Amino acid sequence: MNGAISYKKMIPIFLVSILLFFTTAGCLKNRYLTEWPPWELYPKPLESSLHAKLPQDIKIIAPSSTTPERIKMFSGSWHGSLGRRGGLDMKLAVEEIKKDGDIYVANVVYAIASERKKIEPTVYRLKGIFVDNELQIGLPGEKEMVFYRKGSRSWLINAKLVKIHGSWWAIGSLRKQE
Repeated sequence: MNGAISYKKMIPIFLVSILLFFTTAGCLKNRYLTEWPPWELYPKPLESSLHAKLPQDIKIIAPSSTTPERIKMFSGSWHGSLGRRGGLDMKLAVEEIKKDGDIYVANVVYAIASERKKIEPTVYRLKGIFVDNELQIGLPGEKEMVFYRKGSRSWLINAKLVKIHGSWWAIGSLRKQE
């Protein structure tokens, strides 16, 4: 078999191809990954006895002067609630924004809690990327993503928590914390 690939070598290639096809197709089918609601989002009062908590060691590093304003505005700490009745408490600290090749990346601390959704206060240190005017963060386990975009005011960002392979999402707004 000169130059030919054996069937044993083709099986792993085939399995990876099938996995990528279904993973990509699942992501593309979920319209919540790309769509935002057509209405304006404003912060709602929190309706949960569980509260998201950021750790004490948060350190915000100012972005460089060459960072575009549309990205620079995300730097800092944010707090708000998501869900129809404000049942998800969310905090976000964008500690550092820097350029990595052609894209901007962010070191973030993400905290969430919800009595209604039975989410105990949880904190993650993650990396996010900026795509167009959004900060996009994949959560551990690759089942959920969080999207942030500028709101109608400079002190406001809209947030969207999406299950990647489902039809569930929660939307809301976060206010800048001073």
